[in-house]
Amino acid sequence: MQELDAFEKFLKEQLKGHQAPQELMWKRLHDVIGKPKVWYAKSLYKYALTAITAAGIGAGSTFLVMNQQKENAKGQQALTLQAAQSYQTKEVENNTSEPTTSSKTELSPDIKPFIVANFPLQESNALLTDEMLINGANSSSQEVFKEQGLQTLCINPLLIAKQNLKSGPISKNNLSRLSIQIASRKAANILQAQSYSLNNSASYKQRISTAQMPTIQLQYHFPKGWFAALGIGQQNLSLTENFTKTNVYSYDDQEHYQFTYVFGQRQISDEQLENGPWPNFPPNPPFGSDTSHVHTNYISDVQLQFLEFPINFGYEKGFGNFGLQFSTGLTCNYLTNAQQTLSIPSYSPSQVNIVQKLNRWSLNQQQSIKLQYFANRHLGVFLEPSYIFQWKGFSSTANQGFKLNQWQLQTGISWKF
Repeated sequence: MQELDAFEKFLKEQLKGHQAPQELMWKRLHDVIGKPKVWYAKSLYKYALTAITAAGIGAGSTFLVMNQQKENAKGQQALTLQAAQSYQTKEVENNTSEPTTSSKTELSPDIKPFIVANFPLQESNALLTDEMLINGANSSSQEVFKEQGLQTLCINPLLIAKQNLKSGPISKNNLSRLSIQIASRKAANILQAQSYSLNNSASYKQRISTAQMPTIQLQYHFPKGWFAALGIGQQNLSLTENFTKTNVYSYDDQEHYQFTYVFGQRQISDEQLENGPWPNFPPNPPFGSDTSHVHTNYISDVQLQFLEFPINFGYEKGFGNFGLQFSTGLTCNYLTNAQQTLSIPSYSPSQVNIVQKLNRWSLNQQQSIKLQYFANRHLGVFLEPSYIFQWKGFSSTANQGFKLNQWQLQTGISWKF
């Protein structure tokens, strides 16, 4: 409208003293009015951009102000807690240094003793509530200090702020309770064998030796120091018996003889020896004993190989980088191979497999003490003396055999997952 008025005024000034050209005037008016634009349409995008910018600035400034206020509140209340604790410590020192007198003023009943609350470690920055302050009514530091300014304020009971250790997250990895150990062994053997019924001039000696292969053991560690272990190992055993001036009797009339050894009788004929027959072993004279026999020396050597499966249960205790384990358990032995070699002077040895004549399983009971040193969280070395008592010994199907007790010393390395 303002543009229209200005244009009309302009026309009037131009047409002063002339006849008004009606057609020209209305044509110009039509040109102006024919394409109208509202005033607010020209600046719509400007207003929108201004509104968005203002909203963003307002939201950002509001967030910064609120965050700053929160930080200030936390800092103020942390200072309040620190000042309260400092005042407690000072009051305790003053009370302990000054003798107790009868003139000391009693604490007013409307004032509550100052109590420092215990916070878990993960909530040590939590805000103090009004009930944690002296009068339970105002949380401002000025009123706290005003109430604490009493010279006769008694701290009863004396509580020192402490933090509860935050329990670490329980590991979902079950391997963290497992450890594996590899060890080598040395053993001192104690042989328990049955005595033989031989002729008066006969004598014999027994000698046993063992060779232990490395063992592998897997342990599972329960809470509170208990553990269980399962392992596997192998052991080779050699039992040598030396018989002298011993009567060897024939079990038939064809010079077939029975040689006594730890698992019973070894039956052998002269044909079984590579250098037979035996020229020095004639049968008895016609008027002699019904059972022929010879007087000879011989050696019996028994070789056993068996697997060991120890199952232990015990308790362990740590001392810094050192650890101590006490354990007991059972060991099952499974016989895998057994051979007996008979050696007669001047003849080649005769060897036979006797595993089918023996019982495959035997049982031991053991106790051990293990001393460990851990180089780091996973790797350790250990020394383990143990005593092994054999309940069920190595025996034949005829129930003849022996038992073997051992003192063992194991040394090895361990790895904890």
